[in-house]
Amino acid sequence: MLDRVSSSTTGPAHHGQAPHDVNSDASEALPPGCARHPVRHAVGRAAIVAAVFAVAGAAGGWLWETLWTPPTGEVVDGRWLYDSYVSIGRVFGATGWYAVVGLAGGAVLAVLVGSIFRRSELGVLAGVMVGSVVAAWLSYRVGMQLSPPDPVRLAATAADGTSLPGQATITGHSPFVAWPLGALLGLGVTYVLTAGASAGVAEWRRVEIANAALGERRDVDGDHASPDGGSPTVEPDRLG
Repeated sequence: MLDRVSSSTTGPAHHGQAPHDVNSDASEALPPGCARHPVRHAVGRAAIVAAVFAVAGAAGGWLWETLWTPPTGEVVDGRWLYDSYVSIGRVFGATGWYAVVGLAGGAVLAVLVGSIFRRSELGVLAGVMVGSVVAAWLSYRVGMQLSPPDPVRLAATAADGTSLPGQATITGHSPFVAWPLGALLGLGVTYVLTAGASAGVAEWRRVEIANAALGERRDVDGDHASPDGGSPTVEPDRLG
């Protein structure tokens, strides 16, 4: 996007030297993690994002178990039976709350990481995809560990009439898609809404790098001032 350069950006041929390429200096002036090792930079971003999602998934498991109200039942002849129809309804509430926490948590977290890490979009996308899957698993495991133990197993040795709460369970496999689905939706919306801002930031960053490279070249090779006596500069494109 850096198409317009002032007439003196390449600098005049100095003592028989070939004109200098600004894009080459701009590339060399990039931080090592961005220009010289783009793959390593993207992998690093992905690892950070995945780790953040993993921590959020564990916290989501705690939140899921906190929001859910376990069903209640009594022991009858060594079996655990629900004590009311309300308790039966709470069994399905565990699946619903897991999906709600996963969708909301994945979307909010994706918006945050997408807004903070505006570079290495592919690395962030990879981190979100991997991290959201890990978050879904951790959320389930943490929630299960924090919920009451299996009442069916306890009822085998409990006395009749003993009241026991139910354990958190998830019906089917579709609720596990909540974390990845919410994360991808949140990241997609973030990229769509911040596309112009991200392009502007990248453009001005390239201008700063190119101008810094020109200044360093002038200091090394001598006077590369433009014909009007000013310093060579790079102008940013006008973003539509």
